[in-house]
Amino acid sequence: PPAPRPQEAEGGEDFRHDAPKNVILYSGCRDDQTSADAHIAGAPVGAMSWAFLETMKECDGDESYVDILRNTRQRLKENYSQIPQLTCGREIDLEKLYTI
Repeated sequence: PPAPRPQEAEGGEDFRHDAPKNVILYSGCRDDQTSADAHIAGAPVGAMSWAFLETMKECDGDESYVDILRNTRQRLKENYSQIPQLTCGREIDLEKLYTI
């Protein structure tokens, strides 16, 4: 079968449509900040990426989107000034359990 066109997903959904999408983004910092690079456990890594992955390793399935943001921020707070942010493509309940 032919590959989907770049603007279409399988099933023909058109991504050019203006309807809000179900996008949830954790970013490394506020717009007026810079995300820090770090050297953790002997390897170069983004500070927020490390904190987010460590937070996710400890998740047991009952964390909300906001819980994950708070826990990620807490890991960074001691050594970094950046403040991770959570952005959504449409209005959602951020206290809802995190799902992929």
